[in-house]
Amino acid sequence: MSIAWSPKGDKLVSVAACDNTILVWDPELDRTSSLKRPGGFGQVLVKWSPTGETFLLVQMDLFLG
Repeated sequence: MSIAWSPKGDKLVSVAACDNTILVWDPELDRTSSLKRPGGFGQVLVKWSPTGETFLLVQMDLFLG
């Protein structure tokens, strides 16, 4: 799981390795937006851009075999 506050501290983004949903939380408005992340399951890391307008998601898929 990866969690990151935006640089302004007004939004929180979270993503879990066992799910393909990205959640963006706005605690001030008490709202959550969900996005689908491409790919399958695996290790994930999320970081906000310095402006807080976008975020980067890096994932390493796990393959069994």
